[in-house]
Amino acid sequence: MKGFLVIDTLNDVVFKQLDSDLLKHIIEVSTRNGLLTEGAFEHVAGSSSEIITNDILVQLFSPLVTSHRVMKERMHNAYSSIYCKDQTLCIFTKYYDWTILGINSEKEDSEAVCRKRLKVFLALVQRLYGPAVQELKLQTANGNKRSQLLGSVMDTYCVLKKQNQVFLFEALEQVAVNKDITSSCTKLLQEILDTFQRCALKGEMPCHSFLLFNFKLVSSFSRRNSTHLSHGDILLLFLILQSLHNENDGAGEHKGDQNIHSLLVFFATALHSSIPYIIHSVVISRSILLVVVSEVNSKVLLADSLFSLLKHLHSIQENPEDGRCRMTVDVLESAITRLSDTSRRAELQKDEATCISLITKKWAHLKMSGFVEYLSGSDNTELAARSEEALLLLKKNVQTAFGELVLNPELAREVEPRPMLEDSLQLIRTAVEKNLEGYMDYLLVKAHEGLQISSFSAQFPGLLHFVYINRTANQMLATTIDTAELHAQIWKGWELAQRHSHEGSFTIMWVNRKLHFSYALWFENQAGKPVKPKCAVNPVDLIKMSFPGVISSSFYGQLMRYCFPDVSLDQLSCLEFMCAHENSVPVTTILEQLQLLPSSIKDLCV
Repeated sequence: MKGFLVIDTLNDVVFKQLDSDLLKHIIEVSTRNGLLTEGAFEHVAGSSSEIITNDILVQLFSPLVTSHRVMKERMHNAYSSIYCKDQTLCIFTKYYDWTILGINSEKEDSEAVCRKRLKVFLALVQRLYGPAVQELKLQTANGNKRSQLLGSVMDTYCVLKKQNQVFLFEALEQVAVNKDITSSCTKLLQEILDTFQRCALKGEMPCHSFLLFNFKLVSSFSRRNSTHLSHGDILLLFLILQSLHNENDGAGEHKGDQNIHSLLVFFATALHSSIPYIIHSVVISRSILLVVVSEVNSKVLLADSLFSLLKHLHSIQENPEDGRCRMTVDVLESAITRLSDTSRRAELQKDEATCISLITKKWAHLKMSGFVEYLSGSDNTELAARSEEALLLLKKNVQTAFGELVLNPELAREVEPRPMLEDSLQLIRTAVEKNLEGYMDYLLVKAHEGLQISSFSAQFPGLLHFVYINRTANQMLATTIDTAELHAQIWKGWELAQRHSHEGSFTIMWVNRKLHFSYALWFENQAGKPVKPKCAVNPVDLIKMSFPGVISSSFYGQLMRYCFPDVSLDQLSCLEFMCAHENSVPVTTILEQLQLLPSSIKDLCV
């Protein structure tokens, strides 16, 4: 049982996604409370989602959301979750001023798992809308396909999280190939980027390309001066691709007859935040997908200027006591000036420039409202109310500007005709076939079959499964799982391992039914030698960090900075390893294998 509600400041339900079990539960609760007539439950098999209207959801959840908002804004002590008597678990998070509520069953998942799922949902909202979350309300009301995509991608994630090791371990699974194939694939992707560059629309810069077989990464290539995508963004990219192409299990048919699909997303880089990219996915065959990521460089600086200003405003709104100094005004003044300069260079249309001038007017109004005095810590309640209202209006204007100047104009790129690219599709397919001639069948088999545990049985008797993850590159090697029982045990084992690593236990062994599990997290230098943390690991500090993961958190980066505060992280690697043995294997044998296994497979995981 799981679902998500996005609720605005007026307590209106902006977006809802409820699975069938949650729908049944809500219908039962609504019937008991007189919100639905008797017998409505019988219609669940039909239009059950239409039975539960937004009005019903508001009546059920508005008290919780209002209570959460009061605790946060007035008491500054908001609760993060609520456990109900019927074992419903409600988890809260905020996106600017809106509340996102995750509804779960505590019988099915732990709070940590539910919270991670909610953070993935939030990450998808950020990638599809940037900070212009108000557009979600408009698009949901109009039945826009982008809001529908948000729901379908989240459905895909929930399925893959239970089935696919990539989304269990949150690491890319790269097909292990030799140097000749790697060289051929790299050359191919470089040629394809050049082709896309010749066919690109004005303002686009193709910068990354990926070759996928059954949605497993075979090769990738990035231009030398392009900004790197984060590991979390790449995983979300692959998740969106699977949803777009209707390949939840990696073996279905592609959705529709489109040869190429274009999608606008917002990724964060080391230099900028919420940067617009166009994702082009080209179907080469049923199992082969070519992906090109193009930066919309004509809007990078404008998007970053708006996002940076919004970030400053939101920080002041959330923690006004932290910004009560003249420096805050100077920072905002600098951000406004930067936005004005950037908008002039962007050569905006007259109506677009109006959005920027409105922001500068609202900023002047904010300063005139006594904002400086408010930041200095004045006890004047009327002054505080006036300044907070002006601050909120300015913040909403910035969000609106992002929607009107960045999101909505660039959405047109998804459907804008690309005749040169359409004409080049056959050349692209021919280039793929030519460069991979002699390798194609081999790669398809490798991608389909995966890494078989039988390849390691002779050298490591009793070994049933292992996963080796290089968290610095965020790539993994994992053996395939052949039975439902082993599948269930691996999923439970990984959740346990993550819980212990979050508490500071980096080396653990345990027995679960017929299996003996081993888990280790460690660090290595560039020479491949293990290195110990520079400081003692305090579990209390680690628990304050986000739960281990990549899509919705940066736990491994936080952990490395914590363990090596004075060391350049470029010189280190963070590694994880978990394996499962038959319970009959002696512990001494398992310990011997644990010494040999990582070193024997690490070269396969670049």
